[in-house]
Amino acid sequence: MRRITLTRVDAKGTPNKPTAYSMELTVSAANDMPNEVFVKQRIGEDASTDAFAAVASPEQLESLLLEPAATSYFRSAKIKLVAANQAALDEMFDQIAAELQLLILNLTALTTVIAPSRVYTVTANGTS
Repeated sequence: MRRITLTRVDAKGTPNKPTAYSMELTVSAANDMPNEVFVKQRIGEDASTDAFAAVASPEQLESLLLEPAATSYFRSAKIKLVAANQAALDEMFDQIAAELQLLILNLTALTTVIAPSRVYTVTANGTS
């Protein structure tokens, strides 16, 4: 059964924003799927900042690398988010958890094999 274990660490204040709240999420374990389920984008004039973009789709789990190469997008097992208050962080967490649940459902649907109940042969003479 697919599942993800998330570790959440909350903190108040950052070096640049002492009144802000931050949350670090790390996929500490994943069963039957990769840990690197977060999509980040390398941005900035000198490409020195990695920003969280989304929870990966099943297609992105296959196509995006773990380090940016030809594209500035890549996958990671860890993200850090900053918000004005704790309630905003909690709302972000709830949204990310819902998107992770949807990812697990989509991956499961893609790999579920349905056995045919009947097999038909169609020819110019009819169906048998």
